[in-house]
Amino acid sequence: MNKKKATLFLSFFLCATSFIFTEENTNPKPSKWTFMVYMEAANDLEIFAPRNLKQMQQIGSNSNINIVVCHNVYEKNTYSSRTFLIKKGKKELLREDHCSHETGEENLVNFCCEMINTYTADYYALIFWNHGTGVLEPTSRSALSSSDIFSLSNSPDFFEKESKGFTPLQTLKKSRQQIYKGICFNDASGKFLTEKNLCQALKKICATSLQNKKLDLIGFDACLMSMIEIATAIEPFAKTMVASQDVERGTGWNYYYVLFPFSLTSLTPEDFGKHIVNAYRKTYQKIKDFTLSCILLEKIKELKNNISYVAFLLQKIMIRPEDKKLKLSIKTSRNKHLCTYFEEPEFIDLHHLYHNLLVNLEQTAKTYPEIPPEIEILKKELLLGKNFIEEAVHANTTGTAYPQAKGISIYFPEYSIHSSYRKCCFATQSHWLSFLKSYLSTHKK
Repeated sequence: MNKKKATLFLSFFLCATSFIFTEENTNPKPSKWTFMVYMEAANDLEIFAPRNLKQMQQIGSNSNINIVVCHNVYEKNTYSSRTFLIKKGKKELLREDHCSHETGEENLVNFCCEMINTYTADYYALIFWNHGTGVLEPTSRSALSSSDIFSLSNSPDFFEKESKGFTPLQTLKKSRQQIYKGICFNDASGKFLTEKNLCQALKKICATSLQNKKLDLIGFDACLMSMIEIATAIEPFAKTMVASQDVERGTGWNYYYVLFPFSLTSLTPEDFGKHIVNAYRKTYQKIKDFTLSCILLEKIKELKNNISYVAFLLQKIMIRPEDKKLKLSIKTSRNKHLCTYFEEPEFIDLHHLYHNLLVNLEQTAKTYPEIPPEIEILKKELLLGKNFIEEAVHANTTGTAYPQAKGISIYFPEYSIHSSYRKCCFATQSHWLSFLKSYLSTHKK
């Protein structure tokens, strides 16, 4: 081979090699799972983010799973959104965006769509890492300043195992708690994801990158999100939900435990959801007040319809002036000293409420010479509802403080209905809101 041909051959080889490496970098090999974590750390939880990232790095992406994180932070008066591919022992920066304000829904959609399109997989999981306070949403965010939040971290029990970690709901007065509701709070901008924002974002993600198929798992590494209201909202966009009925500690999930199976094999969405619950139990088994559950969202529609019918029957009882004993039975069933409630006392365990209603209605019915037909129908629906809950909750774990928490909460206020609740999907799709209005109007008399 002459010198000229050798030079041409070498040039061709180098170009071909360069092309191969470029293709490998821009088109990662498909994996069984793409595990996406939307880490909104532009708030008081920022100090816990490095810990969780290191836990993920202990496992790292492999042929079973690609782990990607959108890590949002606020530093030097700038909001930064950094996307990482988590590898064994390190994190690789894929992109970094700087802007003066938080982009919220748009940021979430861009992250998920890019990762789904780049890291194709058989299954997709999306984890929301941040504060969460259930179905209620703030009417204002301004009353809770960063100084209020950070002052809580100076308490002696901040890092003690019996402390709830960093949860403003514990310390703030009730009047100020009312404004701290939602998911994915950004203290730099004062913005957060409402239910409407969340559903719009999930709809875009599924339509744009999943050909209108559902995400396989949505997890909330956040407080108070395991509610029938939240499950109803995200059911059109996901197959499985993992969330907590109670508050979570600032340390949140242990991602080494969560991701460990993927260092050896893969899991189905149902098995993965169940494993996350077991991993949470392993993380917090030495404390008494923790909860986490895995919910099969395909079972939520029949449960929602059951709750709606139960609410309709309860409302019929409430509006009958002669049924004072039955009204008292409902009030007793909901009483916070008799029914499991959580850090937010207006969130109660649905299964325990149904159990109490069955027991109290049975006792009250014995005092009637003839049992009203609504009572017999209601009892059958309550029994059905308990079965629906048990079928929907694929896995559940609790500390000893919550022996009767079965995995799904419901909003049941004692005095007034929060203005944001009237707009949630569950309220507009069931008779529950109408029942609450009847209950509270009677309760005030």
